[in-house]
Amino acid sequence: MSAAAGELADEHQGVVPSVSVANLVAQRAGILERFAQIFALLDETQALARNAQLAHPRVCIDQSWQLRGGVSLTGERSLEERAEGVRRVVDASGWLYLMRESGMQSLMDHGARESWRSKIERGEFPPLTPENIASTFEALHDARAVMFERGVIACFRHISWRYKTNQPQAFGKRLIVSGISEWHGTHPSPRRADELDDLMRVFYVLDGRPEPDMRQQGMNAQIGEGLRSTRSVDNQYLSIRLYRNGNGHVTFKRLDLVDKMNRILAKHHPNALPAPRDARR
Repeated sequence: MSAAAGELADEHQGVVPSVSVANLVAQRAGILERFAQIFALLDETQALARNAQLAHPRVCIDQSWQLRGGVSLTGERSLEERAEGVRRVVDASGWLYLMRESGMQSLMDHGARESWRSKIERGEFPPLTPENIASTFEALHDARAVMFERGVIACFRHISWRYKTNQPQAFGKRLIVSGISEWHGTHPSPRRADELDDLMRVFYVLDGRPEPDMRQQGMNAQIGEGLRSTRSVDNQYLSIRLYRNGNGHVTFKRLDLVDKMNRILAKHHPNALPAPRDARR
């Protein structure tokens, strides 16, 4: 990494506070430099084998999901194509790491997270440079409030309104979620679990608490355990009674947070929601 690039990386160090951008960019440069040396050596061995009428093995990276098929390290592709392929593998993992460490994922609903990951898989991302890191995360930081409110609205729209306990104009104290389990009420519905994970993220953010790892502590695991034992789920924000017809009766424990969600909904749909709970008392 050049001195200028290092200065720029230091300048934008705070864009992802838990990560040293300067160190990340330097390590990336070291990886790409070493791969360039590897390419040169492999091309040299391939030329030696060809001149001696000997076989040369095909060397490739074949388990890189970002590249949909891998990168050949030997001469089937040009040096530029091979270097670009490796850069994409390295940079894709770097963008995913920075997004995870930035905390921005806590403000995204499931659809927004999947959209980000899908773009990475398709290679729709810029090189992992200090300039691009700074501009990307500064833009995300500026949009964080809108992004979070969009997630709240997405949660609201995903809830089923077919039951009397559900209020089509606001989150209430209770609601019924249809299809929360499948296979005659024996297995969690991944789709409903994702929607409830989005709701839990909203509660954590509104409560000023860090989001837990939903892969280990998410609603899919909690519902699965409930189906195997007490037919219920109970955590700090909600309790769910699980029924064999696949429905779940959800009771919110923190009505102050429910009111905060409703105020966000009222901001975007001012004529659809009732007054906040504290104003109706």
